[in-house]
Amino acid sequence: MLTLKKRAVIGLFLILLGIVLSACGPSPEELIATSAAETAAASTSTFTITPTNTSTSTPPTLIPTSTKTPNPPTQTLESLPGAMPEGILVTFKNNCDFSGPTELPPGEYTFILIDDGKVNGSLYVTDLIPGKTTHDLLNHPNMKNGTWWSAALDLLENAKLIDGWRNESRGELYFTYYLEKGEHVLYRGSTNPHFQWYCGSIYVK
Repeated sequence: MLTLKKRAVIGLFLILLGIVLSACGPSPEELIATSAAETAAASTSTFTITPTNTSTSTPPTLIPTSTKTPNPPTQTLESLPGAMPEGILVTFKNNCDFSGPTELPPGEYTFILIDDGKVNGSLYVTDLIPGKTTHDLLNHPNMKNGTWWSAALDLLENAKLIDGWRNESRGELYFTYYLEKGEHVLYRGSTNPHFQWYCGSIYVK
């Protein structure tokens, strides 16, 4: 009698255990079906690749550069007729002399030759060779105004000429010289015909 009761209890316990286990998870049939579905899905799944944005670079905007119109060349202004030009004036009309300071500091000076227009020639600003003075030049046997001085010119050395030009409208010759310390002789000269005229002396201190 006891043995049958024990068996009945054990059988009941096993039935209850089976019910509890079946309630807690999927049945073996469900597990098999789920596994088969996952396998099929895995074999047919495809990956979608989202394309990355391709940025198109916009070419830089070209800023037009302004073309600068070159300034027209500045015209050389000439003195008005009758106006006094700037510089040391040297005049020649039968004789040659100059108006200006006879003592100057070293530097650049412009000399303006104004003549009667009858002869061709130029204005020379020269240095006396060492040991010689204007007195030696004026007393040289070959020195005579209106003639070619010949050997008397050996007492003179050309000063440093910076520039020279002619004012056609006024008939004037401009000469810029750099004068260093010493005694300088100004003379009017021509090579055709040969002649020299003493204009004066300047002392640079």
